[in-house]
Amino acid sequence: MTASDYLELLARGAGISLVTYAVIGQVVKPGLRMLAKYHSQPVGKLTKGQEELYRWLTRTLCVVIGGLLGCLPIWPEWFQLSWGPLIGCIAGSMAPGIYVAVSKALPERLRKIISGASVSGKN
Repeated sequence: MTASDYLELLARGAGISLVTYAVIGQVVKPGLRMLAKYHSQPVGKLTKGQEELYRWLTRTLCVVIGGLLGCLPIWPEWFQLSWGPLIGCIAGSMAPGIYVAVSKALPERLRKIISGASVSGKN
């Protein structure tokens, strides 16, 4: 394998990370938020244990979705396909880090637009 082959795999893994970040942020997290609101109905607030559960559920889903994306036929012909899910799992585990980096780097208003929150301050 040459350096360009490694860079190609790195670029594909980075793509899986970004897609996982988007899927988790735009599809999975809103569903988890609705589920969390349902579980907090009588009290109105989640317990620490419930917060931890949702946090780890999100992280676990990042790895699972990354692994599933790694199963897709996106790899070059010379690549041994059994390594795709492993690279996908590793790339998916980078999605929470991308979320933290984006939340720190972007201005607050733009961050709210990306996350789907209200930018007007009204709920």
